[in-house]
Amino acid sequence: MRGSETITVKPQVKVDRLRDSTAAAPASYTIAGCIVWPRSAQEEGKGWVQIDGQNVFCPPGSVVPATARVVLRGEEYEVDGTPGDYQMHGRSKGLLVVLVRVGSAA
Repeated sequence: MRGSETITVKPQVKVDRLRDSTAAAPASYTIAGCIVWPRSAQEEGKGWVQIDGQNVFCPPGSVVPATARVVLRGEEYEVDGTPGDYQMHGRSKGLLVVLVRVGSAA
């Protein structure tokens, strides 16, 4: 199964507080064919729904570092936790990435 969404992955420079860092941020890249659905929907009061973030299922072989920022539908997100490789019968079916919007309280 292949999705129709494209995400942009923006790797971040690892900050080392003990040494000066002159390293530039790695280049951003895109991953096409992703499937996206709301991370968490909760009923609040009179039928209001609150979306806490997004789940992204990327094609097999995709790489999204846990420290990266991700741009999805024009919004910037942080990766929540470590992306997981979904496997079935010993073969990778894709990478599950959980996102939380930058600046939102999680």
